Amino acid sequence: VSQFSIILSKKSVTVFEKDDTEVERVTRSFILPDGYDAFGTLQEENLLCLEKKGKTIILSKCDHAFPEKPKEEAKQKVIPSGPTFYGLVIEGDPVVFVLDRSGSMERESGWVFQGIQPPGQRKIDVAKWQLKSALQGMNDGTRFNLVFFDSDVKKFKSGLVELNDQTREEAFSFIETFEPGTTTNTGEAVMEALSLGDIDALYLLSDGRPDSVPIALAQIKNANAVDKAKINVIAIFKKIPEDDPETQKEKLEEERQQGQKFLQQIADENGGVFATHK
Repeated sequence: VSQFSIILSKKSVTVFEKDDTEVERVTRSFILPDGYDAFGTLQEENLLCLEKKGKTIILSKCDHAFPEKPKEEAKQKVIPSGPTFYGLVIEGDPVVFVLDRSGSMERESGWVFQGIQPPGQRKIDVAKWQLKSALQGMNDGTRFNLVFFDSDVKKFKSGLVELNDQTREEAFSFIETFEPGTTTNTGEAVMEALSLGDIDALYLLSDGRPDSVPIALAQIKNANAVDKAKINVIAIFKKIPEDDPETQKEKLEEERQQGQKFLQQIADENGGVFATHK
């Protein structure tokens, strides 16, 4: 603020540079509570302070420096840059996306995207939108593939392909062919993804667990024993309606806890990040 002069009064604050005319000055009005006053003038200072004394607010030069925030705190508040998938920054090359399309993906999504309304309410609709958004933002030349699964596993291509205008459009068409299907064959799907080659990162999206958790975990562990791909996991669960019967709420909550435990274990055992919603 060192190039500006600032005038504070009871009803307004005016900001201007030294040679500004009255017309060029910027004034903003405000209303203080009854009995309050405000005043002060500051010219070309690096720091300004507002001090409250009783019911009076005073604008003045700061006579002390503000302490720097701890570096760790600042790091936590950095907004992610680059393409994301459910809020996770997409990193790695090659990268494979593995999406659950089991029957439960028909349910309403409980994931909230700040300031953005997804094009559809079902979990499958939101998942397809997020995947297409991620591919749209990724750099051309990145090697990738897509895997969708229910009881069956379907791959976009037989191997890894480079992202470009053509493969992006082909991927969009492939994504749109899927609707919620049958059961959840997570282990086979991740095995197929890992068999595509030396994968840097895998993004697994699911809303539950398979019939046999131990078998699925063993399949993934064995398939990733050599290459050690980073498996990031996004867990999406049905938002439990407040007006549901208590027995139904308990059932849905139990499903959520079991699914989250399984999916978080995949991320923990494979060096990945686990993300879910409340």
